[in-house]
Amino acid sequence: MKIHRSIRAFLSGRAFLSGRAFLSGRSLLSGLMATVLLYLVTLSPAFGAEDPARLLILPFNIHASDNLSFLKNGIQDMLSTRLGKEGAVRPFTREEMETILRDIEGEINERVARDLAHGAGADYVVFGSLTMIGDSLSTDARMIDLRQDQTAVAFSATGAEQGEVISHVDQFAKKINEQVFGRKPDPGPSAPAAPEVADSRRHPEAIWREDRGFGFEDGGSEGGDRSGYRMGDRPMAAESAWKSRNFSAHLIGVAVGDVDGDDLNETVFIGKDTVFIYRHANGRIVRLEEVKTDRTTDLISVEVADINANGKEEIFVTALNYDSGILKSFVLEFDGKRFKKIVDSAQWYYRVVDMPDRGKVLMGQRRGMRNIFVGGVHEMTWAGGEYRPAGEKQLPAWINIFNFTYGDVFNDGQTRLIGFTDREKLRIMEADGAGVEWTSDEAYGGSTVYLDENLDVDPIRAPEYNLERHYMPQRIYVADTTGDGRNELVVVRNEDRSKRIFTKLRLFKNGQVTSLSFDKIGKYRNWSTREVSGYISDLALADGDNDGKKELIYTVVANISSVIRNAKSVVIFQAFPEASDRERQAEMME
Repeated sequence: MKIHRSIRAFLSGRAFLSGRAFLSGRSLLSGLMATVLLYLVTLSPAFGAEDPARLLILPFNIHASDNLSFLKNGIQDMLSTRLGKEGAVRPFTREEMETILRDIEGEINERVARDLAHGAGADYVVFGSLTMIGDSLSTDARMIDLRQDQTAVAFSATGAEQGEVISHVDQFAKKINEQVFGRKPDPGPSAPAAPEVADSRRHPEAIWREDRGFGFEDGGSEGGDRSGYRMGDRPMAAESAWKSRNFSAHLIGVAVGDVDGDDLNETVFIGKDTVFIYRHANGRIVRLEEVKTDRTTDLISVEVADINANGKEEIFVTALNYDSGILKSFVLEFDGKRFKKIVDSAQWYYRVVDMPDRGKVLMGQRRGMRNIFVGGVHEMTWAGGEYRPAGEKQLPAWINIFNFTYGDVFNDGQTRLIGFTDREKLRIMEADGAGVEWTSDEAYGGSTVYLDENLDVDPIRAPEYNLERHYMPQRIYVADTTGDGRNELVVVRNEDRSKRIFTKLRLFKNGQVTSLSFDKIGKYRNWSTREVSGYISDLALADGDNDGKKELIYTVVANISSVIRNAKSVVIFQAFPEASDRERQAEMME
Protein backbone atom coordinates (compact mmCIF):
# COMPACT_ATOMS: atom_id res chain seq x y z
CA MET A 1 0.00 0.00 0.00
CA LYS A 2 1.40 3.46 -0.91
CA ILE A 3 1.94 6.01 1.90
CA HIS A 4 1.25 9.67 1.18
CA ARG A 5 4.34 11.89 1.04
CA SER A 6 3.14 14.12 3.87
CA ILE A 7 2.69 11.05 6.12
CA ARG A 8 6.27 9.99 5.42
CA ALA A 9 7.42 13.48 6.37
CA PHE A 10 5.30 13.40 9.51
CA LEU A 11 6.67 10.06 10.61
CA SER A 12 10.25 11.16 9.94
CA GLY A 13 9.86 14.17 12.26
CA ARG A 14 10.09 16.79 9.52
CA ALA A 15 6.44 17.89 9.68
CA PHE A 16 5.34 20.93 11.69
CA LEU A 17 3.03 20.47 14.67
CA SER A 18 -0.06 22.64 14.73
CA GLY A 19 -1.53 24.13 17.96
CA ARG A 20 0.47 23.77 21.16
CA ALA A 21 4.04 22.69 20.49
CA PHE A 22 4.54 21.06 23.86
CA LEU A 23 2.53 17.78 24.19
CA SER A 24 2.98 14.88 26.52
CA GLY A 25 4.48 11.67 25.07
CA ARG A 26 1.13 9.86 25.18
CA SER A 27 -0.73 12.78 23.62
CA LEU A 28 1.93 13.08 20.94
CA LEU A 29 1.67 9.38 20.10
CA SER A 30 -2.11 9.55 19.97
CA GLY A 31 -1.93 12.54 17.72
CA LEU A 32 0.48 10.81 15.40
CA MET A 33 -1.73 7.74 15.13
CA ALA A 34 -4.83 9.78 14.53
CA THR A 35 -3.12 11.80 11.80
CA VAL A 36 -1.81 8.67 10.09
CA LEU A 37 -5.24 7.04 10.15
CA LEU A 38 -6.81 10.20 8.81
CA TYR A 39 -4.44 10.24 5.86
CA LEU A 40 -4.88 6.54 5.19
CA VAL A 41 -8.65 6.81 5.12
CA THR A 42 -9.13 10.09 3.33
CA LEU A 43 -6.05 11.09 1.37
CA SER A 44 -4.09 8.00 0.33
CA PRO A 45 -5.11 7.09 -3.24
CA ALA A 46 -4.01 3.50 -2.67
CA PHE A 47 -6.25 2.88 0.33
CA GLY A 48 -8.49 -0.15 -0.24
CA ALA A 49 -6.57 -1.22 -3.36
CA GLU A 50 -5.72 -4.93 -3.62
CA ASP A 51 -2.10 -5.87 -2.99
CA PRO A 52 -0.22 -6.94 -6.14
CA ALA A 53 0.03 -10.68 -6.77
CA ARG A 54 3.40 -12.12 -5.76
CA LEU A 55 5.10 -14.10 -8.54
CA LEU A 56 7.94 -16.51 -7.77
CA ILE A 57 10.07 -17.25 -10.86
CA LEU A 58 12.44 -20.11 -10.08
CA PRO A 59 15.68 -20.88 -11.94
CA PHE A 60 15.11 -23.29 -14.83
CA ASN A 61 16.86 -26.68 -14.77
CA ILE A 62 19.49 -26.70 -17.53
CA HIS A 63 20.40 -29.99 -19.24
CA ALA A 64 23.29 -29.41 -21.61
CA SER A 65 26.78 -30.68 -22.35
CA ASP A 66 28.14 -27.12 -22.07
CA ASN A 67 27.98 -24.86 -19.02
CA LEU A 68 24.91 -22.76 -19.69
CA SER A 69 24.15 -21.75 -16.11
CA PHE A 70 24.11 -18.09 -17.18
CA LEU A 71 20.75 -18.81 -18.83
CA LYS A 72 19.14 -19.30 -15.42
CA ASN A 73 19.43 -15.61 -14.50
CA GLY A 74 18.68 -14.58 -18.07
CA ILE A 75 15.39 -16.50 -18.20
CA GLN A 76 14.38 -15.17 -14.77
CA ASP A 77 15.06 -11.59 -15.86
CA MET A 78 13.17 -12.01 -19.13
CA LEU A 79 10.12 -13.47 -17.42
CA SER A 80 10.19 -10.85 -14.65
CA THR A 81 10.20 -8.06 -17.25
CA ARG A 82 7.43 -9.62 -19.34
CA LEU A 83 5.13 -10.65 -16.48
CA GLY A 84 5.64 -7.96 -13.83
CA LYS A 85 3.23 -5.01 -13.72
CA GLU A 86 3.24 -2.24 -11.14
CA GLY A 87 0.32 -2.53 -8.78
CA ALA A 88 -0.82 -5.84 -10.29
CA VAL A 89 1.99 -8.42 -10.37
CA ARG A 90 5.24 -8.13 -8.43
CA PRO A 91 7.97 -10.72 -9.06
CA PHE A 92 10.37 -11.44 -6.22
CA THR A 93 13.60 -9.47 -6.48
CA ARG A 94 17.01 -11.02 -7.02
CA GLU A 95 17.90 -10.36 -3.37
CA GLU A 96 14.70 -12.04 -2.18
CA MET A 97 15.39 -15.01 -4.45
CA GLU A 98 18.83 -15.51 -2.93
CA THR A 99 17.22 -15.91 0.49
CA ILE A 100 14.47 -18.22 -0.81
CA LEU A 101 16.93 -20.50 -2.63
CA ARG A 102 19.61 -20.42 0.05
CA ASP A 103 19.21 -24.06 1.14
CA ILE A 104 18.14 -25.56 -2.21
CA GLU A 105 20.46 -28.01 -3.97
CA GLY A 106 19.87 -29.98 -7.15
CA GLU A 107 17.05 -29.65 -9.65
CA ILE A 108 13.70 -28.04 -8.92
CA ASN A 109 10.64 -30.20 -9.50
CA GLU A 110 6.97 -29.47 -8.87
CA ARG A 111 7.06 -30.50 -5.22
CA VAL A 112 10.05 -28.27 -4.48
CA ALA A 113 8.49 -25.40 -6.43
CA ARG A 114 5.26 -25.62 -4.45
CA ASP A 115 7.09 -25.80 -1.13
CA LEU A 116 9.21 -22.75 -1.95
CA ALA A 117 6.21 -20.78 -3.15
CA HIS A 118 4.15 -21.56 -0.04
CA GLY A 119 7.07 -20.66 2.21
CA ALA A 120 7.60 -17.33 0.43
CA GLY A 121 3.91 -16.45 0.43
CA ALA A 122 3.71 -16.39 -3.38
CA ASP A 123 0.45 -16.41 -5.31
CA TYR A 124 2.02 -17.93 -8.44
CA VAL A 125 5.17 -19.94 -9.12
CA VAL A 126 6.93 -20.50 -12.45
CA PHE A 127 9.49 -23.27 -13.04
CA GLY A 128 10.75 -25.36 -15.93
CA SER A 129 13.65 -26.95 -17.76
CA LEU A 130 15.81 -26.37 -20.80
CA THR A 131 17.43 -29.29 -22.67
CA MET A 132 20.08 -28.65 -25.30
CA ILE A 133 21.65 -31.44 -27.34
CA GLY A 134 23.88 -30.10 -30.09
CA ASP A 135 21.80 -27.43 -31.77
CA SER A 136 18.49 -28.97 -30.68
CA LEU A 137 16.51 -27.22 -27.99
CA SER A 138 13.59 -28.37 -25.84
CA THR A 139 11.83 -25.99 -23.41
CA ASP A 140 9.28 -27.20 -20.84
CA ALA A 141 7.72 -24.81 -18.33
CA ARG A 142 4.76 -24.48 -16.04
CA MET A 143 2.98 -21.84 -13.95
CA ILE A 144 1.03 -22.96 -10.88
CA ASP A 145 -1.72 -20.86 -9.29
CA LEU A 146 -1.25 -21.45 -5.55
CA ARG A 147 -4.54 -19.81 -4.66
CA GLN A 148 -6.52 -22.18 -6.88
CA ASP A 149 -4.06 -25.06 -6.30
CA GLN A 150 -3.89 -25.91 -9.98
CA THR A 151 -1.73 -25.57 -13.07
CA ALA A 152 -2.49 -22.25 -14.72
CA VAL A 153 -0.28 -22.63 -17.81
CA ALA A 154 1.72 -25.57 -19.20
CA PHE A 155 4.17 -24.94 -22.02
CA SER A 156 6.37 -27.13 -24.20
CA ALA A 157 8.30 -26.27 -27.36
CA THR A 158 11.24 -27.53 -29.37
CA GLY A 159 13.65 -25.77 -31.68
CA ALA A 160 16.45 -26.45 -34.12
CA GLU A 161 18.72 -23.72 -32.75
CA GLN A 162 19.78 -22.77 -29.24
CA GLY A 163 18.92 -19.14 -29.93
CA GLU A 164 15.24 -20.07 -30.02
CA VAL A 165 15.18 -20.05 -26.23
CA ILE A 166 14.29 -16.34 -26.35
CA SER A 167 11.33 -17.08 -28.60
CA HIS A 168 10.22 -19.86 -26.25
CA VAL A 169 10.36 -17.53 -23.23
CA ASP A 170 8.32 -14.95 -25.17
CA GLN A 171 5.70 -17.54 -26.11
CA PHE A 172 5.47 -18.79 -22.53
CA ALA A 173 5.12 -15.26 -21.15
CA LYS A 174 2.47 -14.46 -23.75
CA LYS A 175 0.38 -17.47 -22.71
CA ILE A 176 0.59 -16.42 -19.05
CA ASN A 177 -0.34 -12.80 -19.80
CA GLU A 178 -3.32 -13.85 -21.89
CA GLN A 179 -4.62 -16.84 -19.94
CA VAL A 180 -3.84 -15.80 -16.36
CA PHE A 181 -3.62 -12.01 -16.23
CA GLY A 182 -6.07 -11.25 -19.05
CA ARG A 183 -3.66 -8.99 -20.92
CA LYS A 184 -4.17 -8.69 -24.64
CA PRO A 185 -0.99 -8.65 -26.73
CA ASP A 186 -0.14 -5.51 -28.66
CA PRO A 187 -1.03 -5.95 -32.34
CA GLY A 188 2.07 -6.20 -34.46
CA PRO A 189 3.00 -6.96 -38.05
CA SER A 190 1.73 -10.21 -39.51
CA ALA A 191 4.07 -13.11 -38.87
CA PRO A 192 5.55 -14.91 -41.87
CA ALA A 193 4.17 -18.29 -42.82
CA ALA A 194 5.69 -21.13 -40.81
CA PRO A 195 8.18 -23.24 -42.74
CA GLU A 196 7.31 -26.80 -43.60
CA VAL A 197 8.35 -29.17 -40.83
CA ALA A 198 9.98 -32.51 -41.54
CA ASP A 199 8.11 -35.66 -40.47
CA SER A 200 10.72 -36.56 -37.87
CA ARG A 201 10.09 -33.28 -36.00
CA ARG A 202 6.32 -33.35 -36.12
CA HIS A 203 3.81 -34.60 -33.61
CA PRO A 204 2.30 -38.02 -34.42
CA GLU A 205 -1.17 -36.43 -34.59
CA ALA A 206 -0.08 -34.19 -37.45
CA ILE A 207 1.51 -37.04 -39.40
CA TRP A 208 -1.17 -39.68 -39.03
CA ARG A 209 -4.16 -37.40 -39.66
CA GLU A 210 -3.03 -36.34 -43.11
CA ASP A 211 -4.13 -38.01 -46.34
CA ARG A 212 -0.88 -38.69 -48.15
CA GLY A 213 -2.10 -41.03 -50.84
CA PHE A 214 -1.84 -44.12 -48.65
CA GLY A 215 -5.52 -44.10 -47.78
CA PHE A 216 -7.03 -42.11 -44.91
CA GLU A 217 -9.67 -43.27 -42.51
CA ASP A 218 -11.01 -41.60 -39.38
CA GLY A 219 -11.73 -44.33 -36.89
CA GLY A 220 -13.72 -42.07 -34.54
CA SER A 221 -13.25 -42.04 -30.78
CA GLU A 222 -12.24 -45.71 -30.75
CA GLY A 223 -10.87 -45.85 -34.27
CA GLY A 224 -7.75 -44.75 -36.06
CA ASP A 225 -6.09 -43.25 -39.08
CA ARG A 226 -4.17 -44.74 -42.00
CA SER A 227 -0.76 -44.22 -43.52
CA GLY A 228 2.04 -46.33 -45.02
CA TYR A 229 5.66 -47.45 -45.26
CA ARG A 230 8.89 -46.03 -46.50
CA MET A 231 10.86 -48.32 -48.78
CA GLY A 232 14.22 -46.97 -49.80
CA ASP A 233 14.32 -43.22 -49.31
CA ARG A 234 10.81 -42.30 -50.38
CA PRO A 235 7.32 -43.26 -49.20
CA MET A 236 5.68 -46.12 -51.09
CA ALA A 237 2.11 -47.30 -51.24
CA ALA A 238 1.18 -50.13 -48.90
CA GLU A 239 -1.81 -51.63 -47.21
CA SER A 240 -3.31 -49.30 -44.68
CA ALA A 241 -1.89 -48.61 -41.24
CA TRP A 242 -4.36 -48.03 -38.43
CA LYS A 243 -3.83 -45.84 -35.35
CA SER A 244 -5.81 -46.20 -32.15
CA ARG A 245 -7.24 -43.38 -30.11
CA ASN A 246 -4.91 -41.65 -27.65
CA PHE A 247 -4.27 -43.33 -24.32
CA SER A 248 -3.35 -41.12 -21.36
CA ALA A 249 -0.50 -43.40 -20.36
CA HIS A 250 3.13 -44.09 -21.13
CA LEU A 251 2.68 -47.44 -22.87
CA ILE A 252 5.67 -49.67 -22.17
CA GLY A 253 4.96 -53.03 -23.79
CA VAL A 254 2.58 -54.86 -26.13
CA ALA A 255 1.76 -58.53 -26.83
CA VAL A 256 -0.94 -60.27 -28.88
CA GLY A 257 -2.72 -63.58 -28.37
CA ASP A 258 -6.01 -65.34 -27.66
CA VAL A 259 -6.23 -64.60 -23.95
CA ASP A 260 -9.94 -65.43 -23.48
CA GLY A 261 -10.09 -68.70 -25.44
CA ASP A 262 -12.60 -67.57 -28.09
CA ASP A 263 -10.28 -68.17 -31.10
CA LEU A 264 -9.85 -64.42 -31.62
CA ASN A 265 -6.69 -62.54 -30.73
CA GLU A 266 -6.59 -59.74 -28.20
CA THR A 267 -4.00 -56.99 -27.90
CA VAL A 268 -2.53 -56.56 -24.43
CA PHE A 269 -0.44 -53.51 -23.60
CA ILE A 270 0.84 -52.07 -20.35
CA GLY A 271 1.46 -48.67 -18.83
CA LYS A 272 3.32 -47.92 -15.63
CA ASP A 273 0.60 -49.38 -13.41
CA THR A 274 -2.12 -50.73 -15.73
CA VAL A 275 -2.63 -53.80 -17.92
CA PHE A 276 -4.88 -52.89 -20.89
CA ILE A 277 -6.70 -55.81 -22.54
CA TYR A 278 -8.35 -54.75 -25.82
CA ARG A 279 -9.54 -56.25 -29.10
CA HIS A 280 -9.15 -54.73 -32.56
CA ALA A 281 -12.30 -55.52 -34.55
CA ASN A 282 -14.28 -53.85 -37.35
CA GLY A 283 -12.01 -50.82 -37.44
CA ARG A 284 -12.31 -50.19 -33.71
CA ILE A 285 -10.31 -51.03 -30.61
CA VAL A 286 -12.65 -52.28 -27.89
CA ARG A 287 -11.89 -52.54 -24.19
CA LEU A 288 -12.26 -55.95 -22.58
CA GLU A 289 -10.71 -55.15 -19.21
CA GLU A 290 -8.10 -52.98 -17.51
CA VAL A 291 -6.21 -54.34 -14.50
CA LYS A 292 -4.50 -51.84 -12.20
CA THR A 293 -1.67 -52.47 -9.75
CA ASP A 294 -0.74 -50.62 -6.58
CA ARG A 295 1.24 -47.37 -6.85
CA THR A 296 4.46 -48.84 -5.50
CA THR A 297 4.72 -51.33 -8.35
CA ASP A 298 6.14 -50.52 -11.78
CA LEU A 299 5.24 -52.73 -14.73
CA ILE A 300 8.25 -53.54 -16.92
CA SER A 301 7.17 -55.94 -19.67
CA VAL A 302 4.23 -58.02 -20.91
CA GLU A 303 4.10 -61.40 -22.69
CA VAL A 304 1.31 -63.67 -23.95
CA ALA A 305 1.54 -67.49 -24.34
CA ASP A 306 -0.38 -70.65 -23.44
CA ILE A 307 2.27 -72.30 -21.29
CA ASN A 308 -0.13 -74.28 -19.08
CA ALA A 309 -1.80 -75.71 -22.23
CA ASN A 310 -5.43 -75.07 -21.25
CA GLY A 311 -6.44 -73.36 -24.51
CA LYS A 312 -6.19 -69.79 -23.19
CA GLU A 313 -3.01 -67.78 -23.43
CA GLU A 314 -1.79 -66.41 -20.12
CA ILE A 315 -0.65 -62.82 -19.67
CA PHE A 316 2.82 -62.67 -18.08
CA VAL A 317 3.64 -59.30 -16.52
CA THR A 318 7.08 -58.53 -15.13
CA ALA A 319 6.68 -56.04 -12.27
CA LEU A 320 9.02 -54.45 -9.75
CA ASN A 321 8.38 -52.87 -6.37
CA TYR A 322 10.47 -49.70 -6.67
CA ASP A 323 10.65 -49.15 -2.89
CA SER A 324 12.19 -52.54 -2.09
CA GLY A 325 13.70 -53.36 -5.49
CA ILE A 326 12.05 -56.80 -5.34
CA LEU A 327 10.32 -58.37 -8.34
CA LYS A 328 6.55 -58.76 -7.94
CA SER A 329 5.71 -60.33 -11.30
CA PHE A 330 2.30 -61.86 -11.88
CA VAL A 331 0.32 -63.92 -14.38
CA LEU A 332 -3.26 -63.18 -15.46
CA GLU A 333 -5.67 -65.74 -16.88
CA PHE A 334 -9.31 -65.45 -17.98
CA ASP A 335 -11.73 -67.38 -15.73
CA GLY A 336 -14.74 -66.97 -18.01
CA LYS A 337 -15.71 -63.60 -16.57
CA ARG A 338 -12.62 -61.68 -15.49
CA PHE A 339 -8.87 -61.76 -15.80
CA LYS A 340 -7.49 -62.94 -12.47
CA LYS A 341 -4.02 -63.62 -11.08
CA ILE A 342 -3.04 -67.28 -11.10
CA VAL A 343 0.47 -66.33 -9.94
CA ASP A 344 1.29 -63.29 -7.82
CA SER A 345 4.49 -61.69 -6.49
CA ALA A 346 6.74 -64.04 -8.46
CA GLN A 347 10.42 -63.14 -8.21
CA TRP A 348 11.11 -63.80 -11.87
CA TYR A 349 11.57 -61.70 -14.97
CA TYR A 350 9.37 -63.18 -17.73
CA ARG A 351 10.01 -63.24 -21.47
CA VAL A 352 8.41 -65.31 -24.25
CA VAL A 353 10.79 -66.22 -27.10
CA ASP A 354 9.58 -67.66 -30.40
CA MET A 355 11.92 -70.62 -30.87
CA PRO A 356 12.41 -72.15 -34.35
CA ASP A 357 10.35 -75.36 -34.75
CA ARG A 358 9.07 -75.04 -31.17
CA GLY A 359 6.94 -71.92 -31.06
CA LYS A 360 6.47 -69.80 -27.95
CA VAL A 361 8.75 -70.69 -25.04
CA LEU A 362 8.62 -68.98 -21.63
CA MET A 363 11.95 -67.81 -20.24
CA GLY A 364 12.75 -66.66 -16.71
CA GLN A 365 15.61 -65.00 -14.87
CA ARG A 366 16.19 -63.98 -11.25
CA ARG A 367 17.03 -60.58 -9.75
CA GLY A 368 19.33 -59.95 -6.80
CA MET A 369 19.23 -57.30 -4.09
CA ARG A 370 22.14 -55.43 -5.71
CA ASN A 371 22.44 -56.88 -9.21
CA ILE A 372 19.71 -56.51 -11.80
CA PHE A 373 20.18 -60.01 -13.23
CA VAL A 374 21.35 -63.00 -11.20
CA GLY A 375 22.12 -66.42 -12.65
CA GLY A 376 21.36 -67.51 -16.18
CA VAL A 377 18.25 -67.51 -18.36
CA HIS A 378 16.00 -70.53 -17.77
CA GLU A 379 13.25 -72.16 -19.79
CA MET A 380 10.10 -72.24 -17.67
CA THR A 381 7.33 -74.86 -17.56
CA TRP A 382 4.00 -75.17 -15.76
CA ALA A 383 4.12 -77.76 -12.99
CA GLY A 384 2.39 -78.11 -9.63
CA GLY A 385 0.35 -74.94 -10.07
CA GLU A 386 3.37 -72.72 -10.76
CA TYR A 387 5.95 -71.83 -13.39
CA ARG A 388 9.23 -73.57 -12.64
CA PRO A 389 12.69 -73.46 -14.24
CA ALA A 390 13.29 -76.48 -16.45
CA GLY A 391 16.85 -75.89 -17.62
CA GLU A 392 19.34 -73.09 -18.11
CA LYS A 393 20.10 -71.81 -21.61
CA GLN A 394 23.69 -71.79 -22.84
CA LEU A 395 24.26 -68.10 -23.46
CA PRO A 396 27.13 -65.59 -23.28
CA ALA A 397 27.48 -63.85 -19.90
CA TRP A 398 26.37 -60.47 -21.31
CA ILE A 399 23.05 -61.85 -22.54
CA ASN A 400 20.04 -61.25 -20.28
CA ILE A 401 16.45 -62.36 -20.57
CA PHE A 402 15.32 -59.30 -22.53
CA ASN A 403 18.02 -58.78 -25.18
CA PHE A 404 18.05 -61.91 -27.37
CA THR A 405 16.15 -64.21 -29.72
CA TYR A 406 16.84 -67.13 -32.07
CA GLY A 407 16.27 -67.59 -35.80
CA ASP A 408 17.59 -68.53 -39.22
CA VAL A 409 18.48 -64.95 -40.07
CA PHE A 410 20.99 -65.87 -42.82
CA ASN A 411 18.50 -68.25 -44.49
CA ASP A 412 21.02 -71.08 -44.64
CA GLY A 413 19.07 -73.55 -42.50
CA GLN A 414 21.12 -72.74 -39.38
CA THR A 415 19.63 -71.19 -36.25
CA ARG A 416 21.53 -68.19 -34.90
CA LEU A 417 21.49 -66.30 -31.61
CA ILE A 418 20.75 -62.60 -32.11
CA GLY A 419 21.19 -60.08 -29.30
CA PHE A 420 21.63 -56.45 -28.34
CA THR A 421 24.98 -55.44 -26.87
CA ASP A 422 25.11 -53.05 -23.92
CA ARG A 423 25.63 -50.24 -26.48
CA GLU A 424 22.49 -51.37 -28.33
CA LYS A 425 24.34 -52.74 -31.36
CA LEU A 426 22.81 -55.81 -33.03
CA ARG A 427 25.00 -58.91 -32.87
CA ILE A 428 24.52 -62.24 -34.69
CA MET A 429 26.26 -65.29 -33.22
CA GLU A 430 26.29 -69.05 -33.45
CA ALA A 431 23.34 -70.62 -31.64
CA ASP A 432 25.40 -71.31 -28.51
CA GLY A 433 26.92 -67.81 -28.57
CA ALA A 434 30.39 -69.19 -29.25
CA GLY A 435 31.26 -67.17 -32.35
CA VAL A 436 30.29 -63.67 -33.48
CA GLU A 437 29.32 -63.52 -37.17
CA TRP A 438 28.08 -59.93 -37.55
CA THR A 439 27.73 -56.76 -35.46
CA SER A 440 25.96 -53.61 -36.60
CA ASP A 441 27.80 -50.31 -36.86
CA GLU A 442 24.80 -48.32 -35.69
CA ALA A 443 22.56 -48.58 -32.64
CA TYR A 444 19.05 -49.97 -32.83
CA GLY A 445 16.28 -50.28 -30.27
CA GLY A 446 16.20 -47.54 -27.65
CA SER A 447 13.89 -47.10 -24.66
CA THR A 448 13.25 -44.73 -21.77
CA VAL A 449 12.38 -47.61 -19.43
CA TYR A 450 15.29 -48.55 -17.22
CA LEU A 451 16.37 -50.61 -14.21
CA ASP A 452 18.70 -49.25 -11.53
CA GLU A 453 21.62 -51.38 -10.37
CA ASN A 454 23.05 -50.61 -6.92
CA LEU A 455 26.82 -50.34 -7.33
CA ASP A 456 27.36 -49.69 -3.62
CA VAL A 457 30.74 -48.11 -4.36
CA ASP A 458 30.51 -45.08 -2.10
CA PRO A 459 27.98 -45.39 0.76
CA ILE A 460 28.82 -41.90 2.04
CA ARG A 461 27.53 -40.15 -1.07
CA ALA A 462 23.84 -39.76 -1.87
CA PRO A 463 22.19 -43.03 -2.99
CA GLU A 464 21.62 -41.83 -6.55
CA TYR A 465 25.39 -41.76 -7.11
CA ASN A 466 25.54 -45.49 -6.40
CA LEU A 467 22.91 -46.38 -9.00
CA GLU A 468 23.83 -47.37 -12.53
CA ARG A 469 20.97 -47.05 -15.01
CA HIS A 470 20.36 -49.93 -17.44
CA TYR A 471 17.91 -49.13 -20.22
CA MET A 472 15.61 -51.95 -21.30
CA PRO A 473 16.45 -53.47 -24.71
CA GLN A 474 13.82 -53.71 -27.44
CA ARG A 475 12.48 -56.93 -28.95
CA ILE A 476 14.11 -58.63 -31.92
CA TYR A 477 12.06 -60.65 -34.40
CA VAL A 478 13.20 -63.09 -37.10
CA ALA A 479 10.36 -63.52 -39.59
CA ASP A 480 9.38 -63.51 -43.26
CA THR A 481 7.29 -60.34 -43.55
CA THR A 482 7.51 -59.92 -47.33
CA GLY A 483 6.27 -63.35 -48.37
CA ASP A 484 9.36 -64.24 -50.39
CA GLY A 485 10.29 -67.22 -48.22
CA ARG A 486 13.30 -65.48 -46.68
CA ASN A 487 13.63 -64.42 -43.06
CA GLU A 488 14.45 -60.87 -42.00
CA LEU A 489 15.40 -59.11 -38.79
CA VAL A 490 12.62 -56.79 -37.62
CA VAL A 491 13.67 -54.24 -35.02
CA VAL A 492 12.83 -50.80 -33.67
CA ARG A 493 15.18 -47.92 -34.29
CA ASN A 494 14.60 -44.87 -32.09
CA GLU A 495 16.80 -41.85 -32.76
CA ASP A 496 18.22 -40.29 -29.62
CA ARG A 497 19.22 -36.63 -29.92
CA SER A 498 21.97 -37.20 -27.38
CA LYS A 499 23.42 -40.06 -29.50
CA ARG A 500 23.30 -42.19 -26.32
CA ILE A 501 26.29 -40.38 -24.84
CA PHE A 502 24.45 -39.59 -21.58
CA THR A 503 23.98 -42.45 -19.15
CA LYS A 504 20.94 -40.92 -17.47
CA LEU A 505 19.24 -38.98 -20.25
CA ARG A 506 17.27 -40.19 -23.26
CA LEU A 507 15.79 -37.60 -25.61
CA PHE A 508 14.15 -39.41 -28.52
CA LYS A 509 13.01 -37.26 -31.40
CA ASN A 510 11.62 -39.97 -33.71
CA GLY A 511 11.36 -43.69 -34.21
CA GLN A 512 10.56 -46.32 -36.83
CA VAL A 513 10.38 -50.07 -37.30
CA THR A 514 12.76 -51.47 -39.89
CA SER A 515 13.34 -54.82 -41.61
CA LEU A 516 16.91 -55.94 -42.36
CA SER A 517 17.95 -58.79 -44.67
CA PHE A 518 21.28 -60.47 -45.37
CA ASP A 519 22.73 -61.91 -48.56
CA LYS A 520 26.19 -62.96 -49.71
CA ILE A 521 27.29 -59.34 -49.95
CA GLY A 522 25.98 -58.06 -46.66
CA LYS A 523 23.05 -56.34 -44.94
CA TYR A 524 20.36 -54.35 -46.71
CA ARG A 525 17.08 -52.77 -45.67
CA ASN A 526 13.80 -54.30 -46.83
CA TRP A 527 11.39 -51.69 -45.54
CA SER A 528 10.86 -49.17 -42.77
CA THR A 529 7.73 -47.62 -41.35
CA ARG A 530 7.33 -43.88 -41.52
CA GLU A 531 9.19 -42.02 -38.82
CA VAL A 532 6.96 -40.91 -35.97
CA SER A 533 7.74 -38.18 -33.47
CA GLY A 534 8.44 -39.45 -29.98
CA TYR A 535 9.57 -43.04 -29.70
CA ILE A 536 8.36 -46.60 -30.29
CA SER A 537 8.29 -48.45 -26.99
CA ASP A 538 7.51 -52.02 -28.13
CA LEU A 539 6.33 -54.10 -31.08
CA ALA A 540 4.66 -57.42 -31.90
CA LEU A 541 4.26 -59.47 -35.09
CA ALA A 542 0.85 -61.14 -34.96
CA ASP A 543 -2.67 -61.19 -36.38
CA GLY A 544 -3.86 -58.33 -34.24
CA ASP A 545 -7.03 -57.49 -36.22
CA ASN A 546 -8.13 -61.13 -36.76
CA ASP A 547 -8.12 -60.95 -40.56
CA GLY A 548 -6.07 -64.12 -40.95
CA LYS A 549 -2.82 -62.30 -41.74
CA LYS A 550 -0.01 -61.20 -39.44
CA GLU A 551 0.75 -57.53 -39.20
CA LEU A 552 3.02 -55.20 -37.31
CA ILE A 553 1.64 -53.86 -34.00
CA TYR A 554 3.63 -51.24 -32.14
CA THR A 555 3.16 -48.69 -29.37
CA VAL A 556 4.20 -45.07 -29.89
CA VAL A 557 4.82 -42.76 -26.94
CA ALA A 558 4.05 -39.19 -28.04
CA ASN A 559 4.40 -37.57 -24.60
CA ILE A 560 6.31 -38.85 -21.60
CA SER A 561 4.74 -37.85 -18.30
CA SER A 562 6.45 -34.87 -16.67
CA VAL A 563 5.63 -32.00 -14.34
CA ILE A 564 4.25 -29.97 -17.23
CA ARG A 565 2.29 -32.50 -19.29
CA ASN A 566 0.54 -35.84 -19.12
CA ALA A 567 1.70 -38.97 -20.89
CA LYS A 568 0.10 -39.85 -24.22
CA SER A 569 0.52 -42.97 -26.37
CA VAL A 570 -1.12 -44.77 -29.29
CA VAL A 571 -1.18 -48.32 -30.67
CA ILE A 572 -0.57 -48.78 -34.40
CA PHE A 573 -1.55 -51.80 -36.51
CA GLN A 574 0.22 -51.92 -39.85
CA ALA A 575 0.05 -54.51 -42.63
CA PHE A 576 3.29 -55.72 -44.15
CA PRO A 577 4.24 -54.50 -47.64
CA GLU A 578 2.39 -56.05 -50.57
CA ALA A 579 4.00 -57.63 -53.61
CA SER A 580 3.63 -54.37 -55.58
CA ASP A 581 5.72 -52.59 -52.94
CA ARG A 582 8.45 -55.21 -53.15
CA GLU A 583 8.56 -54.90 -56.92
CA ARG A 584 8.94 -51.13 -56.67
CA GLN A 585 11.67 -51.59 -54.12
CA ALA A 586 13.55 -53.97 -56.45
CA GLU A 587 13.32 -51.39 -59.24
CA MET A 588 14.78 -48.73 -56.94
CA MET A 589 17.66 -51.01 -55.90
CA GLU A 590 18.54 -51.66 -59.54
